[in-house]
Amino acid sequence: MAVLKKIHEFGKRNRIEFTHHVRLRMYERGISAEDIRECLLKGRIMERHPNGRPYPSYLLFLEDKYLYAVCAVAEKKIYGWERSY
Repeated sequence: MAVLKKIHEFGKRNRIEFTHHVRLRMYERGISAEDIRECLLKGRIMERHPNGRPYPSYLLFLEDKYLYAVCAVAEKKIYGWERSY
């Protein structure tokens, strides 16, 4: 699974960028960048949007924390944000 491998690799290298809006939502919900990184490293892909713009995006789920993370996979890094239910 090439996409999941790429997500894991970017997560390991901490090549994740969060927008200001995302950081605000993470703060409001008590979710750290490390939580999102863990989801990217250990989560499983629940939804795929390969034609997403500007980059393909994926919804990952980390079961032990019941955390969802959405990431857009670019050439050299991940643009990440979270959704917690």
